[in-house]
Amino acid sequence: MPVLSSGYRRWEGTRRGRAWRWLVIARAGVELTARSRWLFRFILLAWLPLLYYGVAFFVIGQLTEQRTIDAARGMWQFDVLRGLFGTPLAERFIEDPAAHRPALWSALIYMFLRYTQIFCVMIVVALVGPRLVSEDLRSRALSLYLARPITRADYILGKLGVVCFWVGTVTLLPALALYALSIAFSPSVEALTHTIVVVPRVVLVSLLLMVGAGAPMLALSALFPAPRLLAFLWAGAWLMSSVASRVLSLALFPRGREGDWTGLVSVSANFDAVAFRVFDMDGLLRPAAEVSPALTRTLQRFTPGHDPWWSALLLLGVAALSLAVVAARVGRPGEASAR
Repeated sequence: MPVLSSGYRRWEGTRRGRAWRWLVIARAGVELTARSRWLFRFILLAWLPLLYYGVAFFVIGQLTEQRTIDAARGMWQFDVLRGLFGTPLAERFIEDPAAHRPALWSALIYMFLRYTQIFCVMIVVALVGPRLVSEDLRSRALSLYLARPITRADYILGKLGVVCFWVGTVTLLPALALYALSIAFSPSVEALTHTIVVVPRVVLVSLLLMVGAGAPMLALSALFPAPRLLAFLWAGAWLMSSVASRVLSLALFPRGREGDWTGLVSVSANFDAVAFRVFDMDGLLRPAAEVSPALTRTLQRFTPGHDPWWSALLLLGVAALSLAVVAARVGRPGEASAR
């Protein structure tokens, strides 16, 4: 029977509310990108550092128990602490090991995000993002999207949700899994009450990584028609920004980090600076660093030379500008089909 002869038929299925229509686009995008074998392999690779940090949390969990540290005073564990941080800090740690849990948990999860997962974000976004908008513009599928009761905001939010989902699989989910492992490895339940503040900090940093990396990629995907070239440009720009920041720092601030604004040039350094502030690394480690020269040097290496709030404003500003570019590029159905 011809379609015209069947007449109008009312939709019999369930309808989603307007607030959740973007979720349909996000789910479809996740299902399509999940077919990539390279993406699946890399996500497995991104979870491997949990093995290393899991062992570290097991050791920390044992050493933050008073009965364990009392037994270790005359054994090799105390010699390791004294060799790493000096005798004064080792003695202070042994006096009340449980008081150091917030600093130790925050420091380990911060280093987990800083040294491994921020780099993984760059790779995941390069694998997922280039085709999200460019393919719809090239095939003119955008007209089909916007011909339905879907607004440009629904479309953009759905595409951003795809990037956020995959970024979350290499930042939020492994960090929360690492925290769960750390609590499981701790001999007492007190570790949970002492360190639960780490969870909202992990969520906040992960959300910033999702939006801060996802929105610029969507803008680039809307502007560049070649997805493969865009992936290399994205990775190259990310890495070269770090190189440029380091070169400028050595040239302009060779004697110290204070006042060094060159971190604003680097994408990863901006994310690192915000994570440093969110985890309050200076406030947690500064009291211990006052009696440990080794920890003082470590804290100086971690501390950004500029105010982390500038990095947060820069990342959010770039994300807002990127979303505006995507909105302008998407346009209306007639405009999209005319391109």
